[in-house]
Amino acid sequence: MSLSRTTLVMIALAFLGLLAILLATMQTTLMNHFNTVEIGGTNESVRRALLMVENEQDSLVAMARTWAHNEEIYQFIETRSARYGVASLGNQAFSEQDFNILGLVDEKGQVLFSRGYDADLDKEIEFPIELVNRLTPGDPLVGVLNSRAGRQGLIATSQGPLLLASAGVVGNDSGRAVNGVVVIGKLLNENQIYRLNQVLQLNIQFLPIRTPLPDADQAALQNLQNGADFYSRPIDSETIAGYTLLEDANDLPVYLLKIELPRTTHREGEFVANYLMIAMILAAFVLGVTFFFSLDRLVLYRVKRLGNEITTIADSGDLSKRVTVARRDELSQLTMTINQMLAAFEKNNAELQVLSRQLVAIQETERRQIALELHDEIGQYLTGLKLLLEGSDTLAEPARTQRLQQAGRLVNELIGRVRELSLDLRPAMLDDFGLVPALLWLFERYESQTRVQVLFQNRLPEGERYDPEVETAAFRTIQEALTNIARHAQTNEAEVTLWRSAEALEIKIEDQGQGFELEKVLDEQHSSGLIGMRERVGLLGGSLNIETAPGQGTSLSIVFPLAEERGK
Repeated sequence: MSLSRTTLVMIALAFLGLLAILLATMQTTLMNHFNTVEIGGTNESVRRALLMVENEQDSLVAMARTWAHNEEIYQFIETRSARYGVASLGNQAFSEQDFNILGLVDEKGQVLFSRGYDADLDKEIEFPIELVNRLTPGDPLVGVLNSRAGRQGLIATSQGPLLLASAGVVGNDSGRAVNGVVVIGKLLNENQIYRLNQVLQLNIQFLPIRTPLPDADQAALQNLQNGADFYSRPIDSETIAGYTLLEDANDLPVYLLKIELPRTTHREGEFVANYLMIAMILAAFVLGVTFFFSLDRLVLYRVKRLGNEITTIADSGDLSKRVTVARRDELSQLTMTINQMLAAFEKNNAELQVLSRQLVAIQETERRQIALELHDEIGQYLTGLKLLLEGSDTLAEPARTQRLQQAGRLVNELIGRVRELSLDLRPAMLDDFGLVPALLWLFERYESQTRVQVLFQNRLPEGERYDPEVETAAFRTIQEALTNIARHAQTNEAEVTLWRSAEALEIKIEDQGQGFELEKVLDEQHSSGLIGMRERVGLLGGSLNIETAPGQGTSLSIVFPLAEERGK
């Protein structure tokens, strides 16, 4: 897969993952918020319904107190005369004061009057038997003979919830003794509940808790009985229900007040969530496309072009070519670094070509020297030997013996010269005895041939040997350095120091000769073997440092990493 496709897939996966996380977080957080708002709104609606019920009870209390101060009611209870009750207890009283249950009880607990009348439907309704059973002097709701404050409460009846208020009757004289109790109630039948729903714009239900309830309502009841004031839960995707408990006059729960509301807030939350989801998907798509094309244009295209240019340079083998540098950024820095590497490769290649030519020239020079040695010296020895031996068998004694002796001496000289020539090519003691003995032999021959004294400081462990390639390189480097001193330094003394550090074999070669300008010599490619020395050391991972200046002598510091360090 290409880099562009891989990048596109990675960007797509990254954006999809980020989008999934954002959507999941948004759905969770946003919908939790809307659900919280929905539940809060439902609970508030339940509170409004409960407040409506409480207002109805407060209204009944006010009516009960008004009736308790009605002189005709007092006289009716006192005299039992029908002429006092007809006007006050007729249909008009029920319709004007908005109640549908009325009862009068004297101080002995005798029910003097009880009636149920629905003014909206203009018909009589059954006086609840549950209320009849409570019209006694000791009842906490209606037994108020000794109290003029009045009481209120709720009674569960077979016809529905009954809101009650009672007060002691004293007529228009507050100083009188209470002679009975007036009980005023509102039976919340279907008609009354419908009216409440119209006022509150709610769907209110009163569920008696002593009858079997559906599972959802039963769960709500359990939560309310565990101490919650209100409880709300969705019924389905379209409706949510809110609950609270209604207690009777004995503070015992008797009804579950339930309302049902459309899930408007929930639908609004879903709409907002869906809108945000679509907006985020579109934004992610646009951002992803923009990011990819920006990345492709600013990075991937340039990387591809860079790769093609490098391939072209590699195929052509022309290190003088350079890759294109565009803009000023990190990729441009990389491009410039590649151009610097190409320039370094070109320079190194040129140096290698120069070195190769120098090595070929050195080889040809060495071969020429060997040929001259063989022709001028070995050839002369062999020619002289041939002349001495020719005709010696025809000579008489002692001339024959004398000539053979001359031939023997000539052979010995020839053997010595061949040995010297062999040692110049490679001293055998370097392989047999090691670096230090070979150097001591080299210094002895060097001093006798050049008259330059070598001060040698050997700090190497006695008898320690190194890799043959390290010993050979060290020997040839020291040999070449001493040759340069003899040819160019114009000094009669050189100092060679050897020591072994923890990781390398180190050599220092110094003279107090005339020195030279290092950069000038290297630039003119007339290095007196310096490039060859540097390359020989570099092939083994070592380093050659030259310190020199005209009139200040020359110092060469050479480091050969040992075998274990080169392996690293």
